[in-house]
Amino acid sequence: MSKKRDPDIYPTIFSDGYTYSIIENLSYIPHLHKGIEGILISHGSVQAAVEGKSYTLQEGDICLVMPFCRHSFETPQYSEVIGFGVISEDVLLQSPYLFGKYRLKNPVFRKDQYPKAVTELFDLLMASPKNNLLIHIGLLHSIVGYLFDVTSPKLVDKTELTQEERVLLYLHENLNTPVSLMEAAEALNMSQFKLSRICNQEIGIGFNAYLKSLRISAAKRRLAYTNSSISDIAACCGFESLRTFNRAFSEETGITPREFRRNHINKLSMDCRTTSQTKKNFTHIMT
Repeated sequence: MSKKRDPDIYPTIFSDGYTYSIIENLSYIPHLHKGIEGILISHGSVQAAVEGKSYTLQEGDICLVMPFCRHSFETPQYSEVIGFGVISEDVLLQSPYLFGKYRLKNPVFRKDQYPKAVTELFDLLMASPKNNLLIHIGLLHSIVGYLFDVTSPKLVDKTELTQEERVLLYLHENLNTPVSLMEAAEALNMSQFKLSRICNQEIGIGFNAYLKSLRISAAKRRLAYTNSSISDIAACCGFESLRTFNRAFSEETGITPREFRRNHINKLSMDCRTTSQTKKNFTHIMT
């Protein structure tokens, strides 16, 4: 059994500007963020929704999502993917692509569309020790660069986020902080009623359920890939107490955080759907 990485050297989007991991059964609620995010399908299949369009991804396919693009993922039966992200302008030096002004005409790269070098770069990425930041920044640069050679990002005339996009971005960026509906509404300069309506009707998931799913997914990553204590993980993922975290995690996954960690060392299971009604809404959004 492989040894988990020390939390001080495990690459995370928020502290290092880049990340990658092996993810099983990827299903993630609609969200957006400031960075470039991608997945490579190693096994199985994934349904991806990007900017309102749905795509079926098979083994070897890559989906690359540009900044501020609403997207979500659903695993119909089984999937194993390599998830990777680059969100910091300090990582992609002199790149204009991190500021939301560029889009890909088609975010999906089929396995016969990109050069063999991309597969070789992924092999190098997964084989290299995660504490070598220079290697991984270079490899991620190269992967994204080769994909941009296949399909170049195009400048789009979009200067402002919609209200829904503002909500998604705010909650994604504040998932590590305890935040109430009232506080979020105030920060977004809208009424609590309006924020609730956007979550329920436009995003398809209630405010509290959505935020809880984001926090549980962040906790799963830390449980699988770091040695941080469960109490520290609960605190840094926005839960006000260990008891609250344990209860929320068990409700979401059916097992305790300790059991999840024991079963997922260095391999993340990422199913962020909540209740059966939430799953119904999520599936509706995907189609």
